[in-house]
Amino acid sequence: MAYTEQKSIASINVTSVNSIEVLEVTSILKDGVEVTQTNKRFAFMPGEDISAMDDRVKAIAALVWTPEVIAAWNERKAQSAQAYAGLPTA
Repeated sequence: MAYTEQKSIASINVTSVNSIEVLEVTSILKDGVEVTQTNKRFAFMPGEDISAMDDRVKAIAALVWTPEVIAAWNERKAQSAQAYAGLPTA
């Protein structure tokens, strides 16, 4: 009776704000038959560190996260921080 664990990427989605959402599925197998499964979701905003992710996620980020997209995201974060702090936006 051998138990093994298999991880796989079930889906990779790009949202309207260019974030990347990843669904990772972990299956536990007993003698080759799945006995349980868990899901784990990740979300990455433009420019975030994805070095530990699957190569497919890195490839999508390389296509989607252009310097312009990252700059726009950083500007949006700055505007949100100013608005939250009650400061006027420029």
